[in-house]
Amino acid sequence: MIRIFANYCKNRRINLSAPGTRLERTPNKGCTQGSVCGQVFWNICIDPCIKNLNNLMEVHSVIAYADDIAIIINGNARRILEDKSSIITRQIKNGAIKINY
Repeated sequence: MIRIFANYCKNRRINLSAPGTRLERTPNKGCTQGSVCGQVFWNICIDPCIKNLNNLMEVHSVIAYADDIAIIINGNARRILEDKSSIITRQIKNGAIKINY
């Protein structure tokens, strides 16, 4: 299964055409939007992240819809919000590194 999913993510290209310009790039993250495997990748990667975020005391709530996530935090000062955001960002980064197959 891992090889099937890894192969699914290989050799993808993003093309942008505008008057007088054409760009082509290779994406190095994510899943093809609207793909059949998108929901599977979401369940494997994002669901555990959301569950972990909901367990952090810094997080008031997590709202996820389609391919967007909003993390709601509370604080009565800018510094408190910055500190909480840094902790949350580190948790997301650490979780993403652990899931990296």
